[in-house]
Amino acid sequence: GNKVASNKSINDNNNDNDDSISILGLSLNPKALATLSMAICMSLHYLAYSLARPATMTLFTSSRLGFGNSVSAYPFAMTFISPMSFLLLLFYGTVLNRQGPYLALKSTTLGCAAILGLCAALIAKLDPLVETNASLATFAKYVVGALFVFRESYVQLITSQHWSFI
Repeated sequence: GNKVASNKSINDNNNDNDDSISILGLSLNPKALATLSMAICMSLHYLAYSLARPATMTLFTSSRLGFGNSVSAYPFAMTFISPMSFLLLLFYGTVLNRQGPYLALKSTTLGCAAILGLCAALIAKLDPLVETNASLATFAKYVVGALFVFRESYVQLITSQHWSFI
């Protein structure tokens, strides 16, 4: 009798009888763990955005690779953010219908990261060539402008998906 009681209390403390998980001494049920996980993912997303924002803004306003010599470039680029967000939302709707919410979040997050990474690699390759090639300098400006607009647009899409899971 005594052993059974002590085994039961040990099992209750280890949360074997329910689906709770213990993290850092806190017992979390699956919904709380999922919410915590999404909150951590969203925090990492905002950290990455906080690092990308000043970098893309610096590129956009630089006279070498961006539009530093044009005072109308910033407002002009801002006009493309809403249409880009709309296009991303249409694309997301298609992905959501085909893959479901979990894979849609995974696909769009990886896709956005890939686009940002490819733009960064392309700009790094173009950077040493803009001084000697005017057409590549113009192309670099288009890439920087597109990156600026995309960076402002994708953050809304990913954030909305994270909130929907929380």
